[in-house]
Amino acid sequence: AWSFALDLSDLGALRFEPLASPGWAQSLPFSTSEYPFSVRVPARLLSNATWGYWRGTNITAQPPASPIDCDALPSGACGPLEQIRLVPFGSTNLRIAVFPWSH
Repeated sequence: AWSFALDLSDLGALRFEPLASPGWAQSLPFSTSEYPFSVRVPARLLSNATWGYWRGTNITAQPPASPIDCDALPSGACGPLEQIRLVPFGSTNLRIAVFPWSH
């Protein structure tokens, strides 16, 4: 899943994890399966109706405007709060540079 809104209601819940994944090596810094560090953040998965694809394609739509008020959206538009791991941009197949946020 990729369509998450970061929950910024408690900034103390953001965690920088300085440990590399077990297979990461400096000789292959842009591995798409390994990473040198990560950040754990609370987030909510958004439904395709809230943030999906552009006009029937596999191209992601523009992120919804922030802040997202999950309580004001229809039931099922926002998933439950969960912890997700964000890894550096070069260590992924799907690259998201901008996340919507909720509170």
